[in-house]
Amino acid sequence: MGVRIADALAAAHLLGVLHRDVKPANILIDAYNNAGLADFGLAALIDPDTPLSETVEAITPAYAPPEVFAKQPVTEYADVYSLAATLYAVLSGHAPRWSETMEMPSIPEMIKRQKNPIKRIPGVDKGFMDALLHAMAENPVDRPTASQFRDQLSALNLSTKLAPRPQEPKQESPPSPPSQPASPATDEEPVVAKPEPVPPVDGFRRWEHRGLATLAIAAVLIALASGIALLNLFSADEPAAAPTPIQSVSSSAASPTTTTPVVVPAGFVDCSERLGAGTYCASRPECWAGVIGYSDIPSLGTKQGCDNVHVYQTFLAGRMTYDLRRQSQLDSDAHIRRVCTKEIANSMLRSRDRRSDWEILVLGPQQPNEDYFRCIIGRGERTGPLTFQRPR
Repeated sequence: MGVRIADALAAAHLLGVLHRDVKPANILIDAYNNAGLADFGLAALIDPDTPLSETVEAITPAYAPPEVFAKQPVTEYADVYSLAATLYAVLSGHAPRWSETMEMPSIPEMIKRQKNPIKRIPGVDKGFMDALLHAMAENPVDRPTASQFRDQLSALNLSTKLAPRPQEPKQESPPSPPSQPASPATDEEPVVAKPEPVPPVDGFRRWEHRGLATLAIAAVLIALASGIALLNLFSADEPAAAPTPIQSVSSSAASPTTTTPVVVPAGFVDCSERLGAGTYCASRPECWAGVIGYSDIPSLGTKQGCDNVHVYQTFLAGRMTYDLRRQSQLDSDAHIRRVCTKEIANSMLRSRDRRSDWEILVLGPQQPNEDYFRCIIGRGERTGPLTFQRPR
């Protein structure tokens, strides 16, 4: 993330533009985990003849460099400081010179704290920490340029410095190969033989788990705030139904075996025999006023009562076996492409409701506790629900 944002700043500075408000909230993460710099609302052109100055009340104090509080001219080195301060916050959970429990400090408090040295973050790679402190030097001319900071971050090799998690000794552990001798004090097998999650003791892992997750959530909230606000609008005429347990049967010729029941989502019935395992047909109307999509982020539907004006109605659902991160995952899923079709939708409709120009869309999970996709059908606005039955 630091490399990409430093590169973005270097490109902006090359064009004579200062961002002047680099902070976590202005770094967005897309569906492919790529970081991008956003919100150039305070940006200004670099003019050597007219030095820029900041109004302290107009910037974000937690990530502002010392020269802002001293009311000195602002240069491209201020952006470098703010980026380093942002990375510091991603690694530690709080901005430089803040504590983890500190509320938003006042301007006088921040000015007073500028005299305090920036503390190193425990567990962070020394080279990484050195680069951050260098970029947050008190004197702007002691900081690297954005392109130099980018190169310093690119040169860091953090992936080989992750501390492995101790593993339980095994009763019968095969001998380690000569190139990786076993430790005389333990009988653990090499980490590469059985990958395990790494505890957040190293800066890189702390960055990955805490920072990127936080920024990704912020990006989704910014892009899809209106859609998220409508997710809880459920129809008053659609009472909740208890999940229907389905008994699993062994595929062999022997008698049925007792396994964990498959829970069919409320409002659906099992259609596995006709459409494949983990596929459910709608048993009660579920309608949507519209669908909100942004880039390749999974689409969100705006739920609507089927007696009110709506555009789409759910006719099928299916269990998902993977974590959904992009809408294109649904669009390319072979099972979804086979069941979310006009042909299957028409086979579930009465003859008078069938048509050849249905629009078919796919929605991923719409609530945190859902693990299934929906096939929805529509063609213009309508009132009143369609009646679906099991496909023939």
